[in-house]
Amino acid sequence: MGRAFGVIFQPHRVNNPDRKARVERPFHYVENNFLVGRTFTNWDDLNRQALQWCREYANQKVKKTLGMSPEAAFLMERPFLVPLPTFFAPIFRVENRIVDMEGFVNFESNRYSVPERLVGKQVEIHKYF
Repeated sequence: MGRAFGVIFQPHRVNNPDRKARVERPFHYVENNFLVGRTFTNWDDLNRQALQWCREYANQKVKKTLGMSPEAAFLMERPFLVPLPTFFAPIFRVENRIVDMEGFVNFESNRYSVPERLVGKQVEIHKYF
């Protein structure tokens, strides 16, 4: 899916300690700065409070790795951002098969079982890329 947006994914080496913290540390930050002492009436309330916290606090705080706040970084990058396409190519191919008398469909040299009630009927198969 990254190719559709011009993104190339580059995995880091296994057990790279410099990369792990960049994934786990934000959870620690949210758990110990946003969640502490708060209560939520429902998911909408949680999302509303989280958005407000991000706008008023988290995105205003200067981050050492950026040398600026996320809000300032966003304002610098904004002129270079491009909108996402309105149409996304499907990430799967659709094919139809008839369920055989034994309750299987054949697809790319494999046989897949389906519910017995579909014997003799056409089913739609999705092959994900």
